[in-house]
Amino acid sequence: MKLQRQPVTTSQRNNPQLQAIFNAMQTQARHLRDDEYEEYIRVLPDSRDRAIADREVGQVVDDVVVQNVDEILTIYPFEKYHEMARVKGVRDLKIVCAYASLSMLMNDSQWFDDKLLIWLRTINTSFKYPDRETGKPKALFSSGLDAELEKLPPHMRPTYETYYKLGKNFEERLSSAAFAIYGPYITHAMTTLTSD
Repeated sequence: MKLQRQPVTTSQRNNPQLQAIFNAMQTQARHLRDDEYEEYIRVLPDSRDRAIADREVGQVVDDVVVQNVDEILTIYPFEKYHEMARVKGVRDLKIVCAYASLSMLMNDSQWFDDKLLIWLRTINTSFKYPDRETGKPKALFSSGLDAELEKLPPHMRPTYETYYKLGKNFEERLSSAAFAIYGPYITHAMTTLTSD
């Protein structure tokens, strides 16, 4: 009797065949290289869609992050209060995006929390981020965003809006299949980073 392959439903964080790849991706905050892409698919053929999504994210992440930071800095006055806000914003969002992809490849959002999001949330709570500048336009994507922002303390609004827009920007740039897999990890980051 031949065993049928089952889709990956458990965490792959400790998969010994992928450990070296995962460690390198984490250390370098990057996406799969071509050789790693092939190895990931060889080891987890039923998770090919995750590798494809990572490849798509890796192809657009630089442009998406820069666009996102530009949008946020036109609404929130970070540059008035934080030295190198643009450079640090781009750096930090790229790290979050890389870790979101790695978490997706591992099928393990708890790893994402443990390795980055809880730490980043702790850091974020130490800052009192500015609210939107008076006279700046409301959110471009939906009035629902404005309603969600009103529910949050002012210092959490920039983080929520940053990740909300990041998700929307990825949705515009990724295939629907890739975004269906990757998007929830960006939403998870938004939710975790703005929770008490």
